[in-house]
Amino acid sequence: MRLGWAVGPAEISAQLVSAKQLTDQCAGALGQRLFEESSRRGWIEEQLAQSRALYRRKSERMLDALDRYSLASRRAITLPLLRELLNA
Repeated sequence: MRLGWAVGPAEISAQLVSAKQLTDQCAGALGQRLFEESSRRGWIEEQLAQSRALYRRKSERMLDALDRYSLASRRAITLPLLRELLNA
């Protein structure tokens, strides 16, 4: 199982969504069978638990880093500031 996300300008994001939808409409039989078997054996739930734990740790690290930045720079973390930092 893969998990991912993307951030970008709206027009590019729309093109990515369209391209992804095209690939999602025609899932191969092997992939579908693998998913079904993985689900039947409980592997999907195991993978979801692992993914949730991983992204929880990543989220906590990111929030800690933002807290440290906020304290060091004496600037409150706001959406405009996050946008500025991401575009820097």
